[in-house]
Amino acid sequence: MSCKAKEIVTDPAAVNALISRLGQELGQGLYGTVHSIDGEQDKVVKEISTLDLLEHSVAALEKGIITLTELSHPNLIRYEDIYKSNNAIYMTMARYACSLESTLRAYKRTNRSFSTAQVIDVAKQIGSALEYLHNSADAHNKDKRQEIVHGDVKLANILVNKEETKFVLTDLGFGDQNATTALMYCIAPEVLLGGKLTPAADMWSLGIVLYELSSKLKTPFLLEAKQPRTVYVAGWTPNLSAIKDVTIRSILEHILVLNPKERLTASMLMQVLKPQDEFSSISSMLEIRTLKKKLEEMEEKLRRLEEYSHDPNVYNEPFEY
Repeated sequence: MSCKAKEIVTDPAAVNALISRLGQELGQGLYGTVHSIDGEQDKVVKEISTLDLLEHSVAALEKGIITLTELSHPNLIRYEDIYKSNNAIYMTMARYACSLESTLRAYKRTNRSFSTAQVIDVAKQIGSALEYLHNSADAHNKDKRQEIVHGDVKLANILVNKEETKFVLTDLGFGDQNATTALMYCIAPEVLLGGKLTPAADMWSLGIVLYELSSKLKTPFLLEAKQPRTVYVAGWTPNLSAIKDVTIRSILEHILVLNPKERLTASMLMQVLKPQDEFSSISSMLEIRTLKKKLEEMEEKLRRLEEYSHDPNVYNEPFEY
């Protein structure tokens, strides 16, 4: 489902009226400052300074933000109105209690842990948002828009309501900055090694989020200032010993995969998280996926072996299994 794109309000009177209602500063990040709005408890304003941006960068930012106003998904932040002054762009949006990063920090302070059900709920909701963004030509996208890669999926960019039942992905659509300012340990190996940012990279980052929620720890993959090229080598597999829950570990084994082509896509994850019947479980469905993958590998080896046996040019050469 999509919405009609919003127009940017540039009328000085309207812009100044909004600026005059900016209240308490609620947070500041890489992409701007969030303020409360006097008289509106359920909304906030994100202010993005354009003073240090070149004209073409401002134009690209505006285009990206307008595109995002066409999106509509319950787990994606929605920019309700957009205003532009000579110095900044302002976007109004719904107000949430805090970020998932703040929630996890509060859990740590009080020695609480996220339950398996809570972690799965985050996976479902953010996975659903990513499925919507990544699928450019399916039932979710009747307008056949281009796929969108978030590029900076992390705890700080997931907002949470007061009841901790709704999770919303934010900071979407701020150009190529996402690829360069994302936390290093959240970035997919192929991107760290110079590869292209793809939907598979978002899935890796979601895996890191789930790892942190389940273990209350940062992933150990790039600790001790290790360089990605020395860590992410052929045969690498993640150390998931800190993940005690079998279901979460099974999910991460299929997301934190070195080869992006072998990672669960958002659509695959959503399918796994929706068992078909009472006898299905997430772990069993992932185990079936593993067995199918091994069967495909064996079939490929048999095919190669058959081709090898019929090729007279390699009769005396050893076959590599």
